Amino acid sequence: MASQSTSTSSQAFLHVPRDGSGSHPSSNRESTSTSTSEKGRRYLSPLKTRYLERYYARQNVTARRPLAMAQLNMELDPLWQDLDWAIGQMLIMGWDGTEVTPQIRSLIRDHHLGTIILTAKNLKSAQETAKLVKELQTIAHQAGHPKPLLIALDQENGGVNSLFDEDYVCQFPSAMGVAATGRVELAYEVSKATATEVGACGINFMLGPVLDVLSNARYQPVGVRATGDDPQEVSQYGIAAINGIRDAGLACCGKHFPSYGNLDFLGSSLDVPIITQTLEELSLSALVPFRNAIATGKLDAMFVGDVVSRTPP
Repeated sequence: MASQSTSTSSQAFLHVPRDGSGSHPSSNRESTSTSTSEKGRRYLSPLKTRYLERYYARQNVTARRPLAMAQLNMELDPLWQDLDWAIGQMLIMGWDGTEVTPQIRSLIRDHHLGTIILTAKNLKSAQETAKLVKELQTIAHQAGHPKPLLIALDQENGGVNSLFDEDYVCQFPSAMGVAATGRVELAYEVSKATATEVGACGINFMLGPVLDVLSNARYQPVGVRATGDDPQEVSQYGIAAINGIRDAGLACCGKHFPSYGNLDFLGSSLDVPIITQTLEELSLSALVPFRNAIATGKLDAMFVGDVVSRTPP
């Protein structure tokens, strides 16, 4: 009789309707409810449980909520069944040095780190970069990562480049230098060429393009990294750069949201910069390139700048 109850419980757990309603064999109603609730709790993390409880509360679902929650949980990507995996895959980290350290190895292997950022401190040449990336991906593969690591790189051209190699990597002008030619198609060609070169070294995530509108040239960390001060022009060149990066097979990241183009430093240059524009002013200028880039459906990620606002929305 006990085995029959367990079997019935399993069937009820797998086939409960999405809205939480439904019936169970009356002869095993009590044991079924208890067994399935325990199974639901075993599947659900506390964070996800609270989320689903709020969801079903909004849907006015009260009958057999643990059953419905458990079924919805089973339909999610298996990765999200493990909260540690999910958190690790969402983080991006780096380290100093040209060789893999025990710390970064542990982050990938034991804590499921999903994205590595490489900087000039890690890279000596194109060939050494390819070897380093291969080693990182091998560690992730052997650790059971479901997908390859994202390997991120700042390679904006101009004065911001993480990878220098006179033989294999071209150094192109900055975004403002490209815009000075008046040729939007050149932004596409330069971005695609740059992404193709670093992609040959194993890089698959480009931290660019810069989508800041340079509306205030004083004390700005962006400078010639930005296309210019016209939101529509920044949008055109930015979208062209996005297309070039994507056509080279890399993911891209628009930056620096909401804007590095109009900042004030109320204290020293070491203080966190301040955005003094209102939300309405930002919407008419700084946010335009980000909004247009998102509308293309090709922007893979957004880089949020470390700034604060001192004005009401």
